[in-house]
Amino acid sequence: MASQMETVKPVYASIKDDPSELEFTFADRLRALVAHFDPKSDRAFARRVGISPTSLQNYLKDQTPRLDQAASIAASTGVSVGWLATGAIDTPFDGEMHIEMLTRAVDSFQHGSQADKAALHGKIDEIRRINEAFKISDERMEQFRKGFLTTIEQLPNASEQPAPAGFITVPKIEIRPSAGAGSLDLYEESEPDIFAFREEWLRRIGVSPKFARLMVAKGDSMRETIDDGDLMIVDVSVREFIDEAIYVLVYGGLVRVKRLQLLHSGMLLLKSDNPRYQTEEVPLAEQQELIIGGRVRWAGGSI
Repeated sequence: MASQMETVKPVYASIKDDPSELEFTFADRLRALVAHFDPKSDRAFARRVGISPTSLQNYLKDQTPRLDQAASIAASTGVSVGWLATGAIDTPFDGEMHIEMLTRAVDSFQHGSQADKAALHGKIDEIRRINEAFKISDERMEQFRKGFLTTIEQLPNASEQPAPAGFITVPKIEIRPSAGAGSLDLYEESEPDIFAFREEWLRRIGVSPKFARLMVAKGDSMRETIDDGDLMIVDVSVREFIDEAIYVLVYGGLVRVKRLQLLHSGMLLLKSDNPRYQTEEVPLAEQQELIIGGRVRWAGGSI
């Protein structure tokens, strides 16, 4: 039996830990296509584009493909050969893929100073130029813009003091998600930005240390599970509904902490653990307006 190929992950090996060096190689662009079309199976992607799994692995290591194979990959995915080969943006979908790569690449950084974040914000101008040239739909552009900005703001600040062995630094996000009527509050500047937790413990509660963020809940709608002022550990890699659990989300312009339940009818329920609050219903037609920012994994106890 052939050995199972390693699933391609959308992490760009050519990107150094410096936001000013967001330049992509052919392998990066190919890796982005795999992540876009077949994120769970590189074999499936190889079948999709008509090349062998071995060839795909070689190309992901930056081996240059034959022209006919590059053309097959481009034709099968809808990008232009020029974008795949050189990064030149020739079509609206080339532009969408380039913006998607920018967002994924930002997410690969482990930390970010204020200067780093300023450099990344400058990439928004690049996104704007792509939109002006190719008129990507307003809905897609807003999705990219919000996702890109959110990713930048979620970068933990670079810490001058390394965490002790076996510990991982976890940043505290400055915005307080509401667990009540909904509001946005900033932390006082005197509060520390980063806390350290045992890496093994973070994994045990179900969150990868890279995606762990600290938040403070405000309001009483989730009492007794989460009380006003509770510190929460949120897994920000979860950006869509997976199962019934407590999520940090944005809906109606407000940041909230709610338990989500999906009904067979497609209706999504925003439930409060405090019986004094009514359950909110989000019909299927409005669910695109609901943005999930992460799943709450711990708040004084595992969630």
